Amino acid sequence: MILSSYLILIAFITFLSNLFFLKLIIPVFKKYIFDIPVIRSSHSVIKPTGGGIVFTVSSIMGNLLLGNSNFLLALPLAILGLIDDCKKISSKIRFIFQLFTVSIILSNSENVSILLNKLSENISVKYFVVLIFLIFASGIINFVNFMDGIDGLVAGCMVIIFTTISLVIDNSFLIIAISLLAFLFFNWDPAKIFMGDVGSTFIGSIYVLALTKCSKLDEFVGILILASPILLDSLTCLLYRFFKGQNIFKPHKLHLYQRLNQAGFSHQRVSIIYMVYTLILSITYLNLEIQYLYFLLIFEIFLGIYLNKNFAQSFVNDKI
Repeated sequence: MILSSYLILIAFITFLSNLFFLKLIIPVFKKYIFDIPVIRSSHSVIKPTGGGIVFTVSSIMGNLLLGNSNFLLALPLAILGLIDDCKKISSKIRFIFQLFTVSIILSNSENVSILLNKLSENISVKYFVVLIFLIFASGIINFVNFMDGIDGLVAGCMVIIFTTISLVIDNSFLIIAISLLAFLFFNWDPAKIFMGDVGSTFIGSIYVLALTKCSKLDEFVGILILASPILLDSLTCLLYRFFKGQNIFKPHKLHLYQRLNQAGFSHQRVSIIYMVYTLILSITYLNLEIQYLYFLLIFEIFLGIYLNKNFAQSFVNDKI
C-alpha cells in the first residue's frame, strides 16, 4: 500500500507532538496520577500512569485530519480508563462501557452488516452471532489490559501490529502505530510513565476496530494471529486458573510474562521476546501465505510451553 505524503506528514507531526506532550505531562502526572505498587505489581517504585491519554488524543486527532472519525468510537472507554487511573471504578461499570464501545464499533462496521445479512434471515441467529462477538471483543480489550504489566511489552507489540494493519487493511492505523512508538521511548525499561487503563483499553478497542475492517476471512485470521503472543498468554492463563478452580475475576500475577519476570528475566528481556515473535508473525503475514502463520502459531504454543516449563516461575495457586 502506497502511503501518501499527507499521511506521512501527519504521522511525523503526531510523533513529535507525542514526544513533546509526554515529556510535558510526566512531572504533572507524578503528582496527581500515579501507580502505587502492590503485591501483584511487577514494579517496586511509584511511577506516573495515564500516559496513554497522549497517544489516545493524538491518534484521534491525526485520524480526524485524515477524514477518519472511527477512532472516536473508542473515546468513551478511554475516558473511563483515565477516570479509573485516577480513582478506581468497579469492574461492572468497566464491563458495561466495554460492551457499549464494542456495540458502537459493530454498529458502524459495514463488513459486520454484510456478514450478518449473509449468515441467515433468522433474527435469532444474528443476535447470537452479535452476542458471541461482543463477548469475544470485550475479552480482547481485557486481555490487552491484562498484558500491560511490564515496561514496553504492550506498546512494543502493538507498534508492530498496527503498522502491519496499516499496510494491509487501512493506512490510517499508521497514526496509532507512530503514536505508540513515541510513547515507547518513555515506557521502555525502566519506564518513566505507564499508559494506564486509558491507554490499554483504547488500544484494545482500536484493535477490535481493525478486526471489523477485515473484508476477508484470511485477513481476519491473520490480524488475529498477529496479536497471539499477547492474546494467548491471557487466554491460557485464564483457562488454567478456571480449570484449577481459582477465581478468574480475582487479580493475580500469573501470566507467563509476569512469571518470567519473577524468575529473573528483566522487563526488557521479556518484552523483546514477545516483540520479536510478533515481528516474525508480521513479516510472515506480509510476505507468505496464511498457512505459514498457522505453523508459526503452533510453534508459538510449544515455545510458550517450553518457556513456562524451563524458565518461568511455577504456576502456583493464586494467594493474592
